[in-house]
Amino acid sequence: MDIAERTSRLTVDEARHEWRRIRARQPMSRQESYLPVEIVMCLSLFRILRPNSYGGANMDTVPTEVKILASTLVRTPGSIISKMLNLNGSRENGASGESQLFRLLQSPEKLEPLHKLVITAARAEGLEEAAVPDILTGRSMR
Repeated sequence: MDIAERTSRLTVDEARHEWRRIRARQPMSRQESYLPVEIVMCLSLFRILRPNSYGGANMDTVPTEVKILASTLVRTPGSIISKMLNLNGSRENGASGESQLFRLLQSPEKLEPLHKLVITAARAEGLEEAAVPDILTGRSMR
């Protein structure tokens, strides 16, 4: 099953397991592949920012939600922005299926239930708003 299929078919139990894996993650010189819960969070970030607006020179100005997620996911804000650029097809090196997943989950009626599932799983694993912000609640595009 490819990443697009794994992400779109994510269950609460799978999401909880992924959050436990993330909580146990240690910083490494080379990052591991993004898990479906991380991809859902990156897809949700499109509701509050345009990743093409950020690069090396202004990466420190990304929204707080990106910085919080980066810390929780044991990744850099630049890694999250890069993943978003892969998802929306801005970069040629995106994994196969990522831009397909981006197109599939563009509509709120597709993304919001998946986002809610991921947030519910995070809360069940003890990750509160301060660690995993609920991005889709009342935020507008920056």
